[in-house]
Amino acid sequence: MKKIVLAAILCCFLGVANAQEMKFGKVTKEELSEKVYPKDSTAKAAYLYKSKNIYYEYDGTTGWRLVTEVHERIKLYSKSEQEAATKVIKLFKRGGHDEKISSLKAYTYNLVGNRIKREKLSRRDVFNEETSKNWKTQKFTMPNLQDGCIVEWSYKKKSPYHYYIDDIAFQHYIPIKKLDIRLRIPEYFVFKKHYKGYLFTYFKESAKNRTINFTYREKDSDFGATTSQYRQRVDMKEMVYTLNENYIPAINPSEPYSSNITNYIGGVKFELNFVKYPNSSPKYFTTTWEDVVKKIYKSSNFGDELRKSNYFKDELASVVKSATTATQKISAIFTFVKNKMKWNKKYGVYTQKGVKKAYREGTGNVADINLMLTSMFRAAGLDANPILVSTRDNDTGVLSVPTIDGFNYVVSAVKLGKGYVVFDASEVYSEPNVLPLRAITRQGRIVNPDGSSAWLDLTPNKYSLENSNLFVTFNDDFSVKGMLRTSYANSLALDYRNAKNHVKDEDLINKLEENYKIETEGFKVANKLMIGKPILRSFKFSGEDMVEEISGKIYVTPLLFLATTTNPFKLKERKFPVDFGVPLKYKISVSIQAPKGYKIESLPSSEVITISNEMCVYGYKVIAKGSKISVISQLQVNSPVVTPEFYNELKEFFNRMIKKQAEKIVFVKE
Repeated sequence: MKKIVLAAILCCFLGVANAQEMKFGKVTKEELSEKVYPKDSTAKAAYLYKSKNIYYEYDGTTGWRLVTEVHERIKLYSKSEQEAATKVIKLFKRGGHDEKISSLKAYTYNLVGNRIKREKLSRRDVFNEETSKNWKTQKFTMPNLQDGCIVEWSYKKKSPYHYYIDDIAFQHYIPIKKLDIRLRIPEYFVFKKHYKGYLFTYFKESAKNRTINFTYREKDSDFGATTSQYRQRVDMKEMVYTLNENYIPAINPSEPYSSNITNYIGGVKFELNFVKYPNSSPKYFTTTWEDVVKKIYKSSNFGDELRKSNYFKDELASVVKSATTATQKISAIFTFVKNKMKWNKKYGVYTQKGVKKAYREGTGNVADINLMLTSMFRAAGLDANPILVSTRDNDTGVLSVPTIDGFNYVVSAVKLGKGYVVFDASEVYSEPNVLPLRAITRQGRIVNPDGSSAWLDLTPNKYSLENSNLFVTFNDDFSVKGMLRTSYANSLALDYRNAKNHVKDEDLINKLEENYKIETEGFKVANKLMIGKPILRSFKFSGEDMVEEISGKIYVTPLLFLATTTNPFKLKERKFPVDFGVPLKYKISVSIQAPKGYKIESLPSSEVITISNEMCVYGYKVIAKGSKISVISQLQVNSPVVTPEFYNELKEFFNRMIKKQAEKIVFVKE
């Protein structure tokens, strides 16, 4: 019996078109007449239909192709929602093997009188852009957008990278009225599924028998040099994944404290586990984080760059000349690199210019700068290693599947005692263990000199502080005057410096007076460039209409213009976490002198408000001594991340805090 050498597998998928309930182009007058989305009257746009049909086909010349058919119909209740009428398709390319788009058709529909008028997207309005070495986009915006119009497009995407199925989103920034997704995967390709987000929607799975043709070659004889090609019909199974959902709610990208909202969109990631053809052993593709890091480390743009040190040797000796302790060396080197290097706003785990060129030119991406920093630490005799992290805006920021794309940023760490101190020299105002918000993450992968790696907990463990001292007195006409001193430390100091160090004092004063409805004088900010010390801001103020006089009594809100009056959490239900970024403490200490000729009649009660596990704690304490009143208000966020099951509790926590801060001190005439 001749040995069959399996060269390729040919799969003829006939009739693969998805059984769509909505036919392309069959837009109705009822759809065009609809004024609001039935499940969300605030929606400015909605998917009336969103369909994705994914399957495999085989070409005898080029081999397997992964085909994705897309059909989307979107209603614009307001023409201002132009983003919803814009489509951006990402396409991967490498070595002449490009993903391609075909069969594109797109129309805008408007109701003119009693007639549906449609306008076709012109080919000249489809733009192709090379966004990087391996990525390009095809982009278009639909024409003739009017209030109430409908846009619709369909296309087919073919990819030679059949081992990689694009992530599939079940949710979007606008609601989806009807969602249909179908995948058909030959039994030869076995994938793992990783669901993400908080939608909790899952595929229905089934298996289907199919008959396929495969092609193989074999020698004509044991000693012959010629081969012949043969075709054979083989029964196979394919896994079928279907999802049919109605009325999927939007996920709001503008919700406060959301981190990267993309990480919370309901969806699924397919990871190729192994490939097994008939009469062959399985070939496994599943990787580990250790494997991923080793691949990064072996790259000439990471490990080789990390080992270079001659380019800074002479300057480093000068930098650490007077340093006698490890802490002094760390401080000197960190400050030197921050001052010498300017970040070009580019992320990456690989150097962009290479450390020598970046050092010479004084600019580079985050890997250029922080691998350089790590090399200098090591050259100074410190136990330093780079840490690979995923930024908050990285689409794969939720590190559930081992992949090189899971990391897009590098920081540096030095081991001191039993712990690590983390640094990011791309941020000029950063401090040891105070990373910029973009790089704050729960964990990172520390890379040892031999290329091995391990997870390192990077959860911020020290509070960022805002501490205000408010001194208040009253004029005879019951207008208010006083002084406010505020200090900002750690991440809040970093935020202040980034937001305001480049702003003129005059503009800062104008903003304060506008926001607080006060007049100021003597505005000062200290330590703006003293990194590691808290920002200190102070000013005198005066203002009217801060008290109420009713029937001879004076009513005063103790925190005045510093009181919280609006709850940032407004949703009835939130299906993704609240992310404050770091632990926080906001403390306001108020000293109030009673108006001349008045005495205290009543005070707000002291109170402590908490939520489960003391994730957030609010304390409000009022003490009177003679004619002087002291108030201490402190909001403490102990858990930077509050999961959805505690959202309503958190919302009510803020409502109670706002209500408490609105309580009045009452003065009566002596």
